[in-house]
Amino acid sequence: MADPNVPPEMKASMREVMRDKEHRAEWLSSSSPAALLLKTEANDLFENNDFEGAVRKYSEAILIDLWNSTLYSNRSATYYKLELYGAALDDAERAIHLRPSWGKAWGRKAAALLAQHRYDEAVKAYENGLKCSDASNSLREGHDLALSKSLTPP
Repeated sequence: MADPNVPPEMKASMREVMRDKEHRAEWLSSSSPAALLLKTEANDLFENNDFEGAVRKYSEAILIDLWNSTLYSNRSATYYKLELYGAALDDAERAIHLRPSWGKAWGRKAAALLAQHRYDEAVKAYENGLKCSDASNSLREGHDLALSKSLTPP
């Protein structure tokens, strides 16, 4: 059933996203096609280093889909690129609240803490991320970096 809230000019873009296998599963599970389209636009802006534009698009998508942990995680990464580490931490914590077993969200939190020189907290966040099924090498590397910094005297 078509979403009556989707403007006609967005429907063609949605069809293109649906053809992209990488996004199709997320599209179909998303509670809002409009939010997913905004996320796709934000991702493109992020890839082109337009971080302010990406924050705006992620924020618009969040207003439509408040329960989407990926949107908060992506906006967290964007705030991090803008060196707004407090905002990055806030969004990472929202993503964790919505999906506590997602290693990527824990990694976002840990990176924001690390950037704020909160090394012991970063180590704990990385450790939580490493317990998740989607744990990655970047979590291990981040953990090792945070641990070395936490053990180094100021």
